[in-house]
Amino acid sequence: MAGATMAGSRRKASKPKRKASYATVNIKASDEWKAWLDGLAVYCRTDSSKLIDRALILLARAEGYDKEVPQR
Repeated sequence: MAGATMAGSRRKASKPKRKASYATVNIKASDEWKAWLDGLAVYCRTDSSKLIDRALILLARAEGYDKEVPQR
């Protein structure tokens, strides 16, 4: 079979390694509050984690906290 290739003979391109990601905050909340947060996230077209990140940045700026925000 001229030109035939063996399955699996090509190497897959390796993905760049990412830094480990950790859960840094755990919020106790009622079911109603969680539903409210989820609803707000959907309204803002994002997820709750990104929404909280954005809210904290806005709060920090409003309070005058001017340290640069690191990447999550």
